[in-house]
Amino acid sequence: MKELCKPSMIGHLLIRDADTKEVLVDKNNSIDYEQMSISLLQSWAQIQTGQLYTMAFGNGGSVVSGIGTITYLTPNTVGLNTSLYNQTYSKTLLPANLQIKHTVGELSTDLVINVTLGFGEPSGQSAFDDGTTKDSYTFDELGLFTFGNNLCTHVIFSPVQKALSRQIEIQYTIRCIMV
Repeated sequence: MKELCKPSMIGHLLIRDADTKEVLVDKNNSIDYEQMSISLLQSWAQIQTGQLYTMAFGNGGSVVSGIGTITYLTPNTVGLNTSLYNQTYSKTLLPANLQIKHTVGELSTDLVINVTLGFGEPSGQSAFDDGTTKDSYTFDELGLFTFGNNLCTHVIFSPVQKALSRQIEIQYTIRCIMV
């Protein structure tokens, strides 16, 4: 008898102000299933290039018109050479950033990635979040890359300005479900 198990993945991104806890982004993301399947099996085979390695930020996922209308581009989740539309910063993931959460008897497990961008990072950012400036660190897209530089997830959202006056917390959850 053959057993057929179909894995499924969903992702969720939560970005909030570290001091006020104001939620800036709260939405599901897109998974590149081709890249994720390669990454998973490379990780299981202890091939380093498959391990999640960086969280990358960009400012090319949306276009804001002169009257404030936001047009969102489609997340890049198909193909072997996908990337963010305009990556402007990345942060290396450390083991302390990663947590596995599982409930016994459940057919799903979460990978929770917690990253904080402190006051001084990235360098070269604006002094204050004035709500009108779109610069290199006004993020509207985020992705997870492997050590082999393959984009496994991509989420596009309303622009969030990262300025020296603000720390932001990012919680990126990927849930793997076996059905």
